[in-house]
Amino acid sequence: MFERFAGQLPLELFVFAGCFAEEAISPIPSFVVLIPAGAAAQVQGVEWWYLIVLSFIGASGRILASLLLYFVAFKAEHWLFGKKGRRFFGVTHEKLQTYGRRFSGSRRDWIVLFLLNAIPVLPTSVLSLTCGFIKIDLKLFITATYFGSAVNALCYMSIGYFGIQAAAALRHLELAFQIITAAVIVAVFVAWFVHYKRRKR
Repeated sequence: MFERFAGQLPLELFVFAGCFAEEAISPIPSFVVLIPAGAAAQVQGVEWWYLIVLSFIGASGRILASLLLYFVAFKAEHWLFGKKGRRFFGVTHEKLQTYGRRFSGSRRDWIVLFLLNAIPVLPTSVLSLTCGFIKIDLKLFITATYFGSAVNALCYMSIGYFGIQAAAALRHLELAFQIITAAVIVAVFVAWFVHYKRRKR
């Protein structure tokens, strides 16, 4: 389905909408959207550097969905733990706030959140919900999620883009190998035929 849409929609719209959907609808993995997007870019003759532009377009779609999840979890935490002393699985509102304060917005915190978004270690939708639930600083969340998502998108689209090139190169190599093999067989046969004729003389 995503491969079909990648061929029918403008690349920019497909990447934006696809990244929004895969973040908002957790079971959809990133590579299902982004690898076909990279392959479509290669087929359409798009220059490789435009993948960088597409990655930031994709990150824009994902950050919108991430913010929705963040604020849903933010409100849910208040609803679940709003009453003083209420606990779930032994965790209190104060304890959750303590977890959130550990991400103070330092460079180390930013790098950690950036890497969690850039490297597909866990579903980013779960990460967005967790950040909202423990109330991580919003500025830290937006910037680290946005740039991490851009790197993630660029990696996946590059696989699709250069994978098509690699497949085409392999097809050319296969054709060349077949031609060389056929030429060697013909040469061996001609040499054998000439040698056979000489022996008969």
